[in-house]
Amino acid sequence: LDGRLMGVIELKDIVKPGIRDRFAQLRAMGIRTVMITGDNKVTAAAIATEAGVDDFLAQATPQEAMTLNLGASSRVYRVRRLRTADGAPLAVESSVLPQDRVGELSAEALSDQSLYALLASRQLTPVRALRHLRAVNADQEQATLLNVRPGAALLMTERVSWSASGLPIEMASAHYRGDR
Repeated sequence: LDGRLMGVIELKDIVKPGIRDRFAQLRAMGIRTVMITGDNKVTAAAIATEAGVDDFLAQATPQEAMTLNLGASSRVYRVRRLRTADGAPLAVESSVLPQDRVGELSAEALSDQSLYALLASRQLTPVRALRHLRAVNADQEQATLLNVRPGAALLMTERVSWSASGLPIEMASAHYRGDR
């Protein structure tokens, strides 16, 4: 509460019956749950989804480690946001940030300001980026979040950003509605 750690819940590869409901109760009380694991991203995502936690911190995937110039066991934050305008969903943005470069992140810090403002406050202002654009079709999850039909046209961007020191500090992707 109020940015303070109030407890720790350990999850194993087998999710206990009823844990999803318990996390839902915590969410209803305004408590955000984050799973921290040494597992790889695929395993962590599967367990987090099954358990119903809000977010997870896991090892970097091989692609993330290579792109962000990290060691194989480095941990990363994965931040996902739904961007809206006048209450209508416009984009789903996902960012991967190296934990050892950005330091501790809290849900409050990510909720109260832009990601780049947060990075700037830590002297990690991106000074260079490489972005690729392409057209894709919405999968079921993207369609639900963006309020479009599955298969709808989306604009996808993929970006890597670097700090003034030359280290990559963000690997990001975004899916924008094609009709807005």
